[in-house]
Amino acid sequence: MFVFEFELLAKEDPDAAKPVFTGPFASGPAGARFVYLAWARLSGQGYVNRIKARLIDLDWDLVREAQRSGHPLEYDVRTRSAGGGRVAVEWKLAKA
Repeated sequence: MFVFEFELLAKEDPDAAKPVFTGPFASGPAGARFVYLAWARLSGQGYVNRIKARLIDLDWDLVREAQRSGHPLEYDVRTRSAGGGRVAVEWKLAKA
């Protein structure tokens, strides 16, 4: 099992109903940010898998609940397959 831990800053944008995420792990335009989760082959030749976890699926309610509780947000990628196409990301509050 792989676990990726990273931090993003959630900023308010008067033109957007959802948070705008910034930081070194946030990729893409403000309204369609994502995080790449990738792991390389042991040989160093290419990737075993790479997943584009869309941040647009996160809303302020979930972000604020994570802040209040001190628990991180998590996304379980075990249901994804390589080249699986665009699917919604189901983020949830991590259990203590």
